[in-house]
Amino acid sequence: VAPQWKTRPQTWLFLRILLAVGLDGIIIYGLIFAAQQPQPDCSAPLQDVSSLSKEDRANTPHSKLYAERPGTSLAPFWFFYLTNWGLILQAIYLHTAALATWFYFVPCYKSGQDLATSVRQPAIVTTAWLFRTSALTSSICIFLCYWVLLFPGIMKRELESPVTFIDALLAHGVNTLIQAADLLLSYEPFLFAGSFFVLQLCNV
Repeated sequence: VAPQWKTRPQTWLFLRILLAVGLDGIIIYGLIFAAQQPQPDCSAPLQDVSSLSKEDRANTPHSKLYAERPGTSLAPFWFFYLTNWGLILQAIYLHTAALATWFYFVPCYKSGQDLATSVRQPAIVTTAWLFRTSALTSSICIFLCYWVLLFPGIMKRELESPVTFIDALLAHGVNTLIQAADLLLSYEPFLFAGSFFVLQLCNV
C-alpha cells in the first residue's frame, strides 16, 4: 500500500482515488454506450447474410445487417463480455487499494510506524494484494487478446464509428495504462507465481 517514493500520505491517497475514479469512468462510459445500442433482430435480416464472407460479416455493423428491436438495448449483455469482467475486477482492486491506503498506510505514516516491521497486516491489505495480481494479469491478457487476435478482424467496423472505437480504446487500452500506472507507483511487489495461478484458473 506504500508508494515507490517518499511523499505525503494525502498525495498518495489522492493518486489512488484518482486511478479508481478513472476506471469507474471507463465502466460508466461502456454501460452508457451499451444502453444506447439497440439489439439486432436476427430474424429480420436487411440483406442476404449468407452471401457475405466471414471478413465482410465481421466488419459490417449489425445495424446494416439486421433490423433493430425497438425499445431494447445491449446493456443486459454487458456482463457477457470477458473485457467487462476484467474491468470489474480492476475496479474492485483499485477501490480496495484506496481503502487500504486510507485505513492502513495513512494512519501508520502519521504515527511513525514502519510498515516493514508490521507483524500482521489487516485483511483489507491482504485483499488488495490478492485482487492486484488478478487485475493486472487479466488486464494484460485481455489487452493482448483484443489487439492481437480480435481487432485485426474487425478493424474496419471499429474504425467506422468514432464512438465505438473510443469505447474499445478505453476498455482495452486506457484501463491497462491505469493498471500499469498503479504497478509503477506502488511499492507492492508483483509475484509472477500469482499471475500463473490466475492464468491456470482462466484455463479451467
